Amino acid sequence: MGTTTPCRIQTDVAIIGAGTAGLHALREVRRANKDFYLIDHGPLGTTCARVGCMPSKSALHAAAVWAARRQLTALGVTGVDQLDIDLQAAWAHVRGQRAHFAASAADQARQAAGERLLHGRARLIEPTLIEIETPEGALHLHARRVIIATGSRPVLPRFLDSVRERTVTTDELFDLPTLPRSVGVLGLGAVGLEMGVALARLGVRVIGADQAARVAGISDPQIASRARECFDHLMPLWLGAQARVERARDGVRITAGEQSETVDVLLAALGRQANVDGLDLDEAGVPLDRKGIPVFDRATLQVGKLPVFIAGDANAERPLLHEAADQGAIAGYNACVETPLRFARKVPLGIAFCAPDVVTVGAAWDELDADRIVVGSAEAARNG
Repeated sequence: MGTTTPCRIQTDVAIIGAGTAGLHALREVRRANKDFYLIDHGPLGTTCARVGCMPSKSALHAAAVWAARRQLTALGVTGVDQLDIDLQAAWAHVRGQRAHFAASAADQARQAAGERLLHGRARLIEPTLIEIETPEGALHLHARRVIIATGSRPVLPRFLDSVRERTVTTDELFDLPTLPRSVGVLGLGAVGLEMGVALARLGVRVIGADQAARVAGISDPQIASRARECFDHLMPLWLGAQARVERARDGVRITAGEQSETVDVLLAALGRQANVDGLDLDEAGVPLDRKGIPVFDRATLQVGKLPVFIAGDANAERPLLHEAADQGAIAGYNACVETPLRFARKVPLGIAFCAPDVVTVGAAWDELDADRIVVGSAEAARNG
């Protein structure tokens, strides 16, 4: 039997990935009146809307509403001790909001791209020649410029293989139909801390563990100590020791240092990795660093000297929503001009919305030269 020759099409700009970075790139491409195709293998919907900042904020809000009951007695409200929460109904509400957010983001991609949205997995044959496996068969897309905006996925280390059936990643958490009675959170960066706080305030027994001696990426030692005081009363924080896990008869045993507990489920919040390994970039002649990430100019987002740009979580620089949006716009603009412009990048900004919130702006403490800085501090508790 003979093989079917893939259909061949051409365009000005091909955008791989219909997440936040891809959609912001598409906005610039359309503004420049360039022909385009937007490629995504699904599910449609941004990381923020499906598994990230939006459903996590819904969970945090539900938890804050329930936790606020403790303040009502001081305001003269009676009967507070009679209140109860249907935890599964609360979780169903959070998941319902998540479904709404995800559907809205997916609709945005469909409306923005229209008939130029291609559903399928992409790989690069050459820097500007893309093979796409669609439900209707393979096609080859030749583009004058290519934007890689394939996003990221959770890191899942091998040491969790033995307990995988009782482990959920941050991408899988909101797929749980019901909440477990107890959760061990591995990794207390912004997402791990936020979800640990939310689940604890809803009434789930939570243990948080991180091999770092701090939470939310805080590097200032005084702030790190204060943050630990703030959150340690909500959930035990096992910091500064590598966690070990093993199967238990009724769950998973998690051990860090001399501390050990059994929980129903583990939540792996151990960072994210760029979704570039399935693109066959090396074989296509795209220059890669030692981690397999395309080598790019952070001012232009151009990959080497190629007519290829990379934006958002895919370049593993700053995996944050506002960065993905900003980088997508830069990549989209530069893909439409002959000579890419060098853009000044925004000051680093990160927030963990965990009440009290943790805000980081600019350089981290451990990036500063102690001989060239002056440190000041203020406590709002002393105002008035």
